[in-house]
Amino acid sequence: PMTPSTQHSLAFSLLMHVVPGVAILLFYLLAVPVASTQGFHAEFALNLTFLLVGVPLPLAWLYYLGKKRNASWSLSTIVLYREKIPRREYLWIASFLVLFGFYLLAATGLTAGIPPFIGGELLPDLPRWFLHPHSLLEVNPTRTAILVTLILRLAIDGIAHPIVEELYFRGYLMPRLSRYGAWCPVISALFFAMFHLWQPQNIPVIFVSVLPWMFLIWWKRNIYLSILIHCLGNSLGAITALVEFAS
Repeated sequence: PMTPSTQHSLAFSLLMHVVPGVAILLFYLLAVPVASTQGFHAEFALNLTFLLVGVPLPLAWLYYLGKKRNASWSLSTIVLYREKIPRREYLWIASFLVLFGFYLLAATGLTAGIPPFIGGELLPDLPRWFLHPHSLLEVNPTRTAILVTLILRLAIDGIAHPIVEELYFRGYLMPRLSRYGAWCPVISALFFAMFHLWQPQNIPVIFVSVLPWMFLIWWKRNIYLSILIHCLGNSLGAITALVEFAS
């Protein structure tokens, strides 16, 4: 059971959200020039960064805590929110939220309006590949390079990285803000959006789009549902890109 002693301060929680984002950002900035010399564009470097930094760094911290507290490589007292829900609820809740998220972004025009404003006016010195990593602005890769990038996107950004993010952000960090009650999902959504330092132009969009999801996870206390939602949402984008490439 959670006790007051296991709660995090807001400052510490924000720090634990932002530190992995800083690590990802720095490695990403170093990886892009190397990837471009090999004929790959920024999206390949980003997914490689997720594989080499975004996945192992949070896992290392979680298992360190597990070893320290449980005297074994166990996450049983570290990753929480494992309350059971009926199996039939997993698919319909996850599907509804993913579809609602796409509808929300499309209907409000957030993806079309906010990024150009922030990227073009508030952050004018950022390179265009940083604001649009999925585009082919600085590099003209071969079809093989594009295919490799899209497959890596599905495997890493669609499955591996979302699983680790959920274990870390929703399983470890979110329960330790539970004392804030209904403000807990709001704080978690804001801090999670701020984690995405490699795409600052999308931070407002991420906050708005994940907020209903955060309330659902806070309500259900179920990390597996959160993993399903995240993987479905990211994988749909990767699969759509693969289908468009094949056609």
